[in-house]
Amino acid sequence: MVQTWRAQFKAQYGREPRVWFDKACIEQGDIDANLMCLPVFLAGCNTLLVLFSHSYLRRLWCVVELFVFLQMGGTADRVEMMLPDSAPRSSGTAGASHALDVQREIDAFDVRRASCFRREEREKLLTVIEVGFGGLSVFNEVLVALLNAAMRRLDAKELSERLRASRRTVSSRTPLSVPHLLERLSAKWTDSRSSERTATPRTSGNARHSGVLPPSPPSTDGGLASPASH
Repeated sequence: MVQTWRAQFKAQYGREPRVWFDKACIEQGDIDANLMCLPVFLAGCNTLLVLFSHSYLRRLWCVVELFVFLQMGGTADRVEMMLPDSAPRSSGTAGASHALDVQREIDAFDVRRASCFRREEREKLLTVIEVGFGGLSVFNEVLVALLNAAMRRLDAKELSERLRASRRTVSSRTPLSVPHLLERLSAKWTDSRSSERTATPRTSGNARHSGVLPPSPPSTDGGLASPASH
């Protein structure tokens, strides 16, 4: 997923991204000291990239990073989400029973169900969130709204990429100017009309619509003239 995001970033900005990778940049043996610096780290980030997985919202440290990013002035439009290729977007999507259902995970989020390795650490982090947002339920509502907004932007981004790909396919073909297109359409219409005239016999009088030959006029000797004689 990271390499996919990197390729998209390079295509958009023309350079390599500069990344602060939490697991690689935080000293795992001294979490407490690094927790004090977490606001500084996240305040220096333009975008928070969420690599969503089945355990993301159950890992308290992941949730805390979202909390700190918002507290340091981050906004919903600066949170970007990436999903595993196999993840269905909404409930009811066909797939394996163990597959990640993203929308269900988001809707069911409750920070009180998130956990971390040490119990005392968990209590400390929940207290920080509760004080910072005025209640854990308030934080739940904010985070669900934020992630839903990120999902909508992800859908819009993927749609835009498909449209750009289709335009590239069309532009790779021989271009057809508007006058040339009109000329081809006119010629096609003319050919079609000519075919119709060739296929439909021309008749006159009342027989035009019925397809029946009109009665033969009387001959000079009082009999009926045969159609062949006309």
